[in-house]
Amino acid sequence: MKLVETESLAADLEVGLGEVHWLLGGINREARLGMAVCGIVSVALSEALAAQEIEHELVISKPKLDVDPDKEHVFVLLKDDTIIDATYAQFYEYAGLNPGYISMSGRTRFFPHEKIATFPIGEHQKLVTQMSLRARYFMDHYEPVNELAFQRIDFKDLDEEQIAEQYAQIWEPDNIELFIPSDPTSEAGKRLADFILPEHVKLVD
Repeated sequence: MKLVETESLAADLEVGLGEVHWLLGGINREARLGMAVCGIVSVALSEALAAQEIEHELVISKPKLDVDPDKEHVFVLLKDDTIIDATYAQFYEYAGLNPGYISMSGRTRFFPHEKIATFPIGEHQKLVTQMSLRARYFMDHYEPVNELAFQRIDFKDLDEEQIAEQYAQIWEPDNIELFIPSDPTSEAGKRLADFILPEHVKLVD
């Protein structure tokens, strides 16, 4: 299955994140889904799906990335094994492209237009290829910002293929297991779900 209203759903989440998360209110709205908020966003999506009786699970990936071994990532897995990932853009941070950089530089054009990714589990190659090309292109055109002189760019010396290999581990089925959110994450996610309009959660085969 695939989401129909990805732009509208993304906008709902972006607005809601500015209201329910103490930090994100000051971040460029269009970049909020690029923050490490996968837990509360996925809980919000789960609430919206459950309201329409769409069967799904919350799952977590533990990819043990070379550049970030402790990184974990939460997203939604539908009963038909479709992944819905609304915060995949956070992984552009390894290329130096993050909401902080966007807010300081105003270079929003580098952020992906498609905010929410949907694809069958195990079929993530198209996404990771697009991400690796965008990451490498951004690094090749990176313009430092004085206020972010401390910023670390983990992918700096990697080519597109090496970057794609890193990204692929995030959605590799063997790295995915069920996720049980903490109480604070669950509560914040439920508040965020209030900003999602039911008509923006449409699925087609």
